Amino acid sequence: MSKLSFNPEYENCTCNYCGGFDFKTLSKKDRYGLNAKTVICKKCGLIFINPRMTNESYRKFYQDSYRGLLLKYKNREEKNWNLEKNFVSAEKLGSSLARSLAKDVNSGTIIEIGSSTGGILAGFKSVFPDLEVLGIEPSEKEANFANLKHINTKVGLIEGIKLNLPKADNIIIVRSLNHLLDPKYFFSWAYNQLKDNGKLVIVVLDFVKSCNRRNKILTQIDHPFMFTPGSLKNFVESSGFKIELFDLTESPDYIKLVAKKTHDSPNVKIEENLYSETIKKLNPSKLYFSYLANKMIKRIWLKS
Repeated sequence: MSKLSFNPEYENCTCNYCGGFDFKTLSKKDRYGLNAKTVICKKCGLIFINPRMTNESYRKFYQDSYRGLLLKYKNREEKNWNLEKNFVSAEKLGSSLARSLAKDVNSGTIIEIGSSTGGILAGFKSVFPDLEVLGIEPSEKEANFANLKHINTKVGLIEGIKLNLPKADNIIIVRSLNHLLDPKYFFSWAYNQLKDNGKLVIVVLDFVKSCNRRNKILTQIDHPFMFTPGSLKNFVESSGFKIELFDLTESPDYIKLVAKKTHDSPNVKIEENLYSETIKKLNPSKLYFSYLANKMIKRIWLKS
């Protein structure tokens, strides 16, 4: 079993979306072999780790353990990983994402949450040269590298950051929403931080689809929250945003969403069947048949 380089502190949580406290356990260990009990809320269907590390323990985790743990899982030597490679890879992803959103991104300022080495923002800047970019990143090492690349980046977790940030025309969070400790706070913060008609862009792992592709429930301690299309819509619409793009097809594992800040009454709702539908999709036999179907589709595609 993998171990962290420090002894973390843990805390129990209620459901971040509905405040519920009646949960069903989905798994007890994560993909790294760490103790990480993952539950699903029986009221609204949100999936999360509970108990989970405290804010301070997660801060230390990202500073000391995260990158090495991830590389070890992927069978990569830490010495062969460097910030430059991370930047170049993320820049390609960022430019591709920016081109796909050419009609959705506002001019002006863009803030990225979980901006790492700044590659995503650099990619956006290459497509939209007039954008003013700002990153928020918990890893001081990665934030410092981003600043060396002339990507303005502040160090901190969004839940505890105390900075005088400019109002934004766009806020993006690419493959980082899972890492937040308080998604509800993030959506409220994003709504208040955006200018009128500002855009929120999210790229996040579709947890059920990811499990179906791998024939098992696969969690990770650095993902305190896991999202399905239904639970993501709940957060976005209940925070005062109007969804303009909801793409489940572009990537095998990810959801791409664009939403606009409005002054309409927030659509606060709980989908009654979300819990039962999600549980059915995560049933071992269902996962196995979905896995076989995915393998068959891949073989047909390779032969064509």
